[in-house]
Amino acid sequence: MNNEINHQFQLADHQEKNVLGNMVQRFLPFWPLFLLSTLITLLCSFLYLRYTSPIFKIDSKILVKDEKKGVDAGKILDALNIFGEKKIVENEIEIIRSAPLIKKVIKQLDLYVTQMHQGRIRDVERYGKDAPLKIYALNKENLPQSLIKLQVSVNLKQHTVGINSTNFAMGNAIKIQGHDFVFAVNPDYLAKYGAEHPENLTIIITPLEELAKSMQENIKAEASSKQSSVISIGMEESDPEKGIKIIDALFSAYNEAAIEDKNVTAVNTLRFVDERLKLITKDLKSVEQEIKDFKAKEGIFDISAQGQIYLETVKDNDEKLAQVNLQLLVLKDVEDYIYKKKSNTGISPSLMGIDDVALADLLGKIFDVEAQLARIDGITGKQNYQQQQLNEELSRLKKAILENINNIRTNLKTSANSLNHDLSVSKGLLKQIPGKEKALIDISRQQEIKNGIYTFLLQKREETALSYASAAADSRLIEPASASSKPVKPKKIFIYFIGLALGIGISAGLVWLKEGLMQTVMFREELEQRLPAPILGELSYNKDKHNLVVAEGKRSIIAEQFRALRINLSYLGLGKDDKIIQVSSSIPREGKSFVAQNLAIAMSLIGKKVLLLELDLRKPKLSRGFPELAGPGLTDYLIDAADMDAIIQQAKVKGKPVENLSLISSGAIPPNPTELIGSEKFSDLIGKLKNKFDYIIVDTPPISLVSDALVFAKFSSVSLYVVRHEYTPKVYLKFIRQLIDEGKLKKLTIVFNSVKQRGMGGYGGNYGYSYSYGSYMDETTGFKKRLLGFFRKK
Repeated sequence: MNNEINHQFQLADHQEKNVLGNMVQRFLPFWPLFLLSTLITLLCSFLYLRYTSPIFKIDSKILVKDEKKGVDAGKILDALNIFGEKKIVENEIEIIRSAPLIKKVIKQLDLYVTQMHQGRIRDVERYGKDAPLKIYALNKENLPQSLIKLQVSVNLKQHTVGINSTNFAMGNAIKIQGHDFVFAVNPDYLAKYGAEHPENLTIIITPLEELAKSMQENIKAEASSKQSSVISIGMEESDPEKGIKIIDALFSAYNEAAIEDKNVTAVNTLRFVDERLKLITKDLKSVEQEIKDFKAKEGIFDISAQGQIYLETVKDNDEKLAQVNLQLLVLKDVEDYIYKKKSNTGISPSLMGIDDVALADLLGKIFDVEAQLARIDGITGKQNYQQQQLNEELSRLKKAILENINNIRTNLKTSANSLNHDLSVSKGLLKQIPGKEKALIDISRQQEIKNGIYTFLLQKREETALSYASAAADSRLIEPASASSKPVKPKKIFIYFIGLALGIGISAGLVWLKEGLMQTVMFREELEQRLPAPILGELSYNKDKHNLVVAEGKRSIIAEQFRALRINLSYLGLGKDDKIIQVSSSIPREGKSFVAQNLAIAMSLIGKKVLLLELDLRKPKLSRGFPELAGPGLTDYLIDAADMDAIIQQAKVKGKPVENLSLISSGAIPPNPTELIGSEKFSDLIGKLKNKFDYIIVDTPPISLVSDALVFAKFSSVSLYVVRHEYTPKVYLKFIRQLIDEGKLKKLTIVFNSVKQRGMGGYGGNYGYSYSYGSYMDETTGFKKRLLGFFRKK
């Protein structure tokens, strides 16, 4: 017995470990449900892919000059590009994705207007050559602030568009919610499709801010690697042509913004030089006219050699003094620029004539910091840690510039004083020259000075203009925008995999809901795991209306299972003294009477004298299997109303006696069945019956309701405890376990009764371990009936 129990527990443990095998055994019988569910979900996946717009990936790459990663330009380009600057890749990525650039692209390509073709199932965007119309706003700086949807009918033959039942001629401005839009024919569409068929469109006008935010999220920009200054720009778009145009326009807008930013200094310098040239030109003309008038009046055509020497000396000192004064004036302009300077960029003064490298470097740095502040302000807003650092750097640079200006001014004033002194000496010598000659020299000296300054300014102007004209963007396109050859979304394999997984998951969920959430015993493994008792046999669900399924020569599945149960009983030590088999259950309708009656017939077929004793004195059921049973029963014997021979009757089925099988019915229903079973007369009867029969099978009442079965347990040799599939509540397994632990029933074994066929197809096992044998099948069940039966409450 113990070996049998250990064998059962080892088998249960093996079942627990073989997870895959359990899954197959549990779900494979329902393969038609899995197949149907999977076909439906795969069909849904196909329809989703059929009516979902494919999304393509648009990619492009640009190279930028990075001050940390880039390579310096050649010397010739550096000489021409005197106002150029190197860039930081991380900053340029943010600039490319900045809202101002994206808004510029939207306005340039008129992306704020979308043309949707009205389909039967879904609307499809029409763009480029597939768009019947070209629609744009007359004032792109004043676009609608809310979403607008219009149902438009297009008649290309008549060149009209219908909006809200009103026809408008194409090419004219149409006022829509206070904004003027032009609806014009798309010549590319006419060339491709002609004007034969009218179009019904849904025109969607999206607010600029909303569209720009959406595009910012869609456009991705990142460095190709940490050591590279190549930026990869990409986006996902349903129309490849549209995506390529957006990326190309974005790169063009980025380059234009970079060139404009680079030329700010050059423009400011040109403006400063032009203003100075106007003043010097006016002074030079005045001096030349004065010389002309003086010579005509005084009749002077030459000066003496001595005077010429003095004149050259004075002229040289005057030029130097003028240069110093000009430098002081430039310093004053720079100082005023620094004092009046705020965080925004403005007109940068020129350092013309001042060869101080430190000052020029400081001004260049302050301009770079201001440019970075302007960019960050346009991207991240006012409150930013990086912006605070740049503001601190700006203050430090201003302080350094002012200190440098003071030092230079001090040196220049010292030089001016020295030159004034030399001029005084030279002028004293010139006093010796005749007054007329001296006056001519003074005037000529002024002419030379003004002429030198004029030439200097012209030279600087040409240098600045050359730099401005040769300005180029610090980035170049190395990989033009291109679309992926295949859509990146939706991914067909992934969608079909999701459909397959959903089909399997839904079917598995239905099976689990049907079986896993049941509060009754569903699987044999539940008995093996929770009860330390062997399962002596499994009995299939009896579809027959008749209670008796075992007969001589009958070869049905359930008849064979009773024969197997009979064989298994032989291993439990039944013999001369141990011949009473007690059949019990927890609650009514678990099939204990059905098991007892058919087991009695099965044992009688091997030539053993078998007695079937009906001990359920409250609700007798023996007559259901043997309706011809009549006469006194056990109660009559116990109350002395009949003798033993009178209550023992020959079993008959349809009028034909069953050899070797005798019956004792319960008889009349007594008021005290428990006391009768516990009486000495009942004990004496059992002793006599044991001497008369080879096996006694006793049908006892449910143990959880009355104690009759426990009172009788002292007479039994083996207890067959019936558990009915999909009927016995799981809570009673604990009750059975308690009976086993307390030893109230001898050699308790389990009979798993009424085990139904699992699944809906022709293939499938039971809820136990047994499988259907095709040669023994009494009837077949169609797929349709099984499928409907899966959802029907049994």
